[in-house]
Amino acid sequence: MVKASRIAMFISAMYMYYMFIAKDFGQEGTIAKVALVITLLILMEAIRRKSTQTFHEASEIEIIDSMESDIFVHYVAELYKRIGYQVSLPTNEQKKICDLVITRVGKRFYLKCFKQIGEIKLEQLNEIQDYIDNNTKPTNRARFVIVSNAHFSNEIKSSDTLILKDRNFLLRCIEEFKQDTTTRRLHLNLAKWYTYKN
Repeated sequence: MVKASRIAMFISAMYMYYMFIAKDFGQEGTIAKVALVITLLILMEAIRRKSTQTFHEASEIEIIDSMESDIFVHYVAELYKRIGYQVSLPTNEQKKICDLVITRVGKRFYLKCFKQIGEIKLEQLNEIQDYIDNNTKPTNRARFVIVSNAHFSNEIKSSDTLILKDRNFLLRCIEEFKQDTTTRRLHLNLAKWYTYKN
């Protein structure tokens, strides 16, 4: 909702800038038009700051543990946006195997969230493993990121197609968010660190 509001305001600001300022600069009411655009940009920044504050307030492992599964998916989506990924919702077909689709530097990953107490068992990944097995060509094989607030059982291993992000990943992210206040540096550091690291 916050993201949609931000996008709508940004598009409105650009449209108004073109229609009211760039197109007929010098005509009457220019100051009022500039003020309107500036107001929209200030509102966009206020929404961005509120979103950041809400995210940081939720970035405590105890709060994450108490989240409902759908809220956990939203939290993970926001987390991946903040570490430099584009995040989109899956299609109806993709919903069978993932909760989110994330992209970075032209590489697409299907992301599945498991929010639970206790270890993630191998059986829970059967549907994903079946999907991977049915895409036998190496160039067509989908890559999956599994994110959980729990730990994975020893029988589950990371591979080229299955990247595991457990409780320790969330704890490292939370620590990074607390320590690093420079957004650009944060995005670069986390994106490099977590893309393929277990």
